[in-house]
Amino acid sequence: MRDGEPLVVIRPVSTAAAKQERRRSEHEARQREILNSCADELGAQVLEGLEYQTEMSIRDLRRMKKKSRKQQ
Repeated sequence: MRDGEPLVVIRPVSTAAAKQERRRSEHEARQREILNSCADELGAQVLEGLEYQTEMSIRDLRRMKKKSRKQQ
């Protein structure tokens, strides 16, 4: 209580409102599951791309070193 007034009032929820809230909650959970799945897939693709770029960069650096040694 604050200043003699209750901070929270607890009331029963109607069955229809409870069903609607449950459906909304389930829908949000499905959306999160789909988004997480997509994010996982995209993350894996991004990591593969980064690995490929890193491998290419290392190969390019090695080639550049070889060329510079040959030119010297």
